Amino acid sequence: MSARIDVIAARLAFGNPSKGRRVAAERLAGRALRAARTAGRPDVACAALEVLGRCARLRDLAEADSLYERGLALAEANNLVSRRIGLLYHLGAHDGIRAAEGARLRQALEIAERAGAVVTALNIELELAVVQICRGEYEAARVATARCEETAGRLRLTHTRLIALGERIMVAAHEGRASEVDTLLNRFRDLGGEDDDFATAVHGFGLALLHLLREDRGSALAELGRAAEHEATRPASYVSFVSGPALLLSVLAGEAGRAQCTAMARSAQVQAGWNHQFLHLARAVLEGRDGRRAAAGTAVARFLRLSEPYPLARHLGLRLAAPEAVANGWGEPAAWLRGAETYFRATAPLVARACRQILAT
Repeated sequence: MSARIDVIAARLAFGNPSKGRRVAAERLAGRALRAARTAGRPDVACAALEVLGRCARLRDLAEADSLYERGLALAEANNLVSRRIGLLYHLGAHDGIRAAEGARLRQALEIAERAGAVVTALNIELELAVVQICRGEYEAARVATARCEETAGRLRLTHTRLIALGERIMVAAHEGRASEVDTLLNRFRDLGGEDDDFATAVHGFGLALLHLLREDRGSALAELGRAAEHEATRPASYVSFVSGPALLLSVLAGEAGRAQCTAMARSAQVQAGWNHQFLHLARAVLEGRDGRRAAAGTAVARFLRLSEPYPLARHLGLRLAAPEAVANGWGEPAAWLRGAETYFRATAPLVARACRQILAT
């Protein structure tokens, strides 16, 4: 009984938006795991390993993977279906964080739907929708998030509904649909969304991108800054996608340099492919400014490799870096601008026009 109580307490501690959430949750979950082993309670041990994994992922996805895989092996050995689904979900989420890969999330979703685990299936589908947003698969993400919001509302799952609504904002923002963003954002605020951890993702992964699609770099940087400040006081319970774009825009604005790039490279946030790609583009800009053209070319080549799963980030990043490349003689800015102009012509006319203007100079 004490082990189960400790697991519940660990979950509550992790869900508390405070700087000490991880330490408290790990202490309780570790104690629960030891007690569960002694008592021969594999179900409680799986639950404890899940909490420990959620804590570990905020510093090291590989460490979290190891904990989840231990839990998964235990769940499979003891036929704990719901635990197996949850652990597959977390492992799949890491694939999405690292490289926008959705295969294991789809596997977990299929198993959850077969098992009738409606709430877990909703959570998995929302995680998969983030992967789809990253990959530019907006139609699939739009349909999924709207369906999840409707289902969560019908089941009175208030927080799940809030997450679904926040992701709908992200989809609309990435597609440049400003009026829809405004409508959805008002609903998000009415539901108390600005007081939730997920608000930083809505602002940093949603609204900031919309500002960039409207060629409003200052507002995008301000949005990212507010999201970063929010995370500093109320650390997110997930790997945030704020720091990568914030770093690039800060470097372009002359507000960040090599020290900030080094700090980013050493942070847990760099494990996210979304962030990692922008780190290399920021480094390319800095190398170019220092006249190190070959080093700038190497850095942008890394960006191009990492950004393959992220079409919006790829073209937007290249559009932002192109003037620097032109001014300092590195990379292939003309080709980047032509590609970005084609990509944004129908969805972000202001970006497309900016590309044409730079090409014409």
